[in-house]
Amino acid sequence: MPIPAATPEDTQTPAGWQRRHVLKAGVLAAGAGLLGRYAGAAGSSAVSSNEYLAMDATDMARAVQKGELTPEHLLAAAMAR
Repeated sequence: MPIPAATPEDTQTPAGWQRRHVLKAGVLAAGAGLLGRYAGAAGSSAVSSNEYLAMDATDMARAVQKGELTPEHLLAAAMAR
């Protein structure tokens, strides 16, 4: 008699979690870890959207090298756009 194949919903970890719940939790944890670093930069007003649109990549690089802006400020401005 053949053994029926286990579906992803039926596959459980030793702790009783379904495989998809473990994967979802891992993705959420990874996302929070990656985006958490930039959470504080999103509220800053170091670069207005007009200033961001007026700058090209060379201007942005010079501002970062001079210490006028941080990469986090530029990322926050890009995300706010």
